[in-house]
Amino acid sequence: MLPHWKQTLALVSLALLLTIPGASATHAPALAADTPTPTATFHVPSSTLTPTPTPTWNVEPGTPTPTPTSTRSPTNTPTPTPTAQASNPGDVVINEVQPDPPQSGSDAAYEWLELFNRTSQPIVLSGWTLADNTVTETLPTLTLPPGAFAVVAGRVASFAVNFPGFGGLIVEMPDGTIGNGLGNTGDRLLLRDSRGVLIDALSYGDNTSVFDPPCPAVAAGHSLERRPAGYDTDRASDFVDNPSPSPGQGLPALPTATPTPSSYPDTVVLNEFLAAPHATDWNSDGKVDSDDEWIELYNRGSVAVDLGGWQLDDVAEGGSKPYTLPPGSNIAPQSFLLFFGQQTNLTLNNDGDSVRLLWPTGHVMDSFTYTSAKYDQSYSRTEDGGGTWTQTYPPSPGQPNRPAPTPTPGPTKPPPTPSVLYLGSIAEARALPTGRRVSVQGQATVNAGVFGDQDIYIQDDTAGILVHLRSGSLPSLLEGDWLRVVGELWSTRGEAEIRLSKVGDVQVVGHQTPRPPRVARSGEVGEATEGQLLQISGRVLSYDANNIFLDDGSGEAKVQMRSGIGFQRPKVEKGQWLTVVGIVSQWGLRQPYEGGYRLLPRYPRDFGGLPALLPATGEGPVSDFKPVRSARPDGFRR
Repeated sequence: MLPHWKQTLALVSLALLLTIPGASATHAPALAADTPTPTATFHVPSSTLTPTPTPTWNVEPGTPTPTPTSTRSPTNTPTPTPTAQASNPGDVVINEVQPDPPQSGSDAAYEWLELFNRTSQPIVLSGWTLADNTVTETLPTLTLPPGAFAVVAGRVASFAVNFPGFGGLIVEMPDGTIGNGLGNTGDRLLLRDSRGVLIDALSYGDNTSVFDPPCPAVAAGHSLERRPAGYDTDRASDFVDNPSPSPGQGLPALPTATPTPSSYPDTVVLNEFLAAPHATDWNSDGKVDSDDEWIELYNRGSVAVDLGGWQLDDVAEGGSKPYTLPPGSNIAPQSFLLFFGQQTNLTLNNDGDSVRLLWPTGHVMDSFTYTSAKYDQSYSRTEDGGGTWTQTYPPSPGQPNRPAPTPTPGPTKPPPTPSVLYLGSIAEARALPTGRRVSVQGQATVNAGVFGDQDIYIQDDTAGILVHLRSGSLPSLLEGDWLRVVGELWSTRGEAEIRLSKVGDVQVVGHQTPRPPRVARSGEVGEATEGQLLQISGRVLSYDANNIFLDDGSGEAKVQMRSGIGFQRPKVEKGQWLTVVGIVSQWGLRQPYEGGYRLLPRYPRDFGGLPALLPATGEGPVSDFKPVRSARPDGFRR
């Protein structure tokens, strides 16, 4: 059977033939009297017909694909309009994304991402959708040639400000934003075809919904980009932090040492491993088990090495099945590569075992045998890539091996050891060094379960602090409960916390009306108020999917919806006044983890409207906003 468009063309030719004077009707088949005459779908103008334009694969943004026009010439054939075809996951990948352009303030229009067609055929993206953490939108229709890139921008004009020389294929989102605006500190992207099939996805920063661990959050002006272009193993390690974004180009592969048929580079060695996780969740998956065991490699050479085909193993001829590193497992020169048991499925024995690194040929490149392993203590080289093995250095996965610092005694007495239990106020406990065991009492300022099953905040009249249970789940603790906690002082991403070893380290000693938030200026959100329940008001400076930035004239404050909170931030407009109640937290992005302060709302009712008096005036109370309290406030998830 002829294709539909050819059948239509034949009917048009027949209709034209029947209208030409002197044309013989015997050239057309006779139609039955009760058969309706087919209607031609092409309009034939009375003027001279022109040849049909043929659409090219490189569709310009905003330019509709030309519609075929009928013609009297028997040699002119209309070109059918390209239609969407079925695609497989990974055919098109999100190759690069810039969630935080260099512009300050509201920068959603400047955000962009890059798509890459990994196949040898053109792919029509018609009816495809793109979603972030909150919003799903339909992409503009475009045809992506094989092996080609296309940029999807919030606004093309805004994109051109940062990339004035760009000449590649580009489209812009209908509403001028990608999703609800990409979060600078974390978000996700989901690419689906017209059938709803997930073609590609990624998450970064503090969002673990796709990759766990996710891709890193990048600095303003940087991008996340696959290296090399199109490389896809469905892991965060496919992406690198690119300080010089390259829309429409793609990154090349790192130069690698080329092995000879009989040997491979001898510059990659075992550098550190931990065989006995006990109280520390090393891979941050919420539990402590054999998945927290880890092995670290180090490249002491001057060129990158592709470890694809190399193997990690324990004792020879027994134990676990060897783990084969996938192609593209590149380790840069003078750099580390870390593997958790969750990935390798290797199980190292606490009472003695071996760790081995093998070439693809089976030759043992490096190995180490131990007789016993201490809980949460690693074996490491005294010098990265060399030296001797020791079990006295503090664990440093993915970081240089260093001996523990020698404590300096004070002028009158040595500092107390971690075994000495300190009793006092929260403010005094916060001033003690990390590793000190403390016992404090404070009133819960949030229900257990709101910020996850292992975190709760407590506060007394001096300060507030995060309390974290290392494994398991906290009991059903309520805002207003007075708690006595016993644990070890710790710091995560710059935020002070008390780490509990077991559920019994927290006890309810009473209950009172929940503590009201302290009314504060937006500029007070920082180290001095970390762990405290505050109420701030200010004008909305900017916002994205998970964050709102407020300022009452004293300094900018970041209001962040913590991952997994269970509700979305309210809709806001730039310039409006907003009152928010929340707990001051810190999440530094890079060592030494300075900055990154944020206010974490707990419940939907923590958001209010215009305060009674504008805080910028400095006159009188800032607000009469009083959240409604109850025995079990809404937002309690158990």
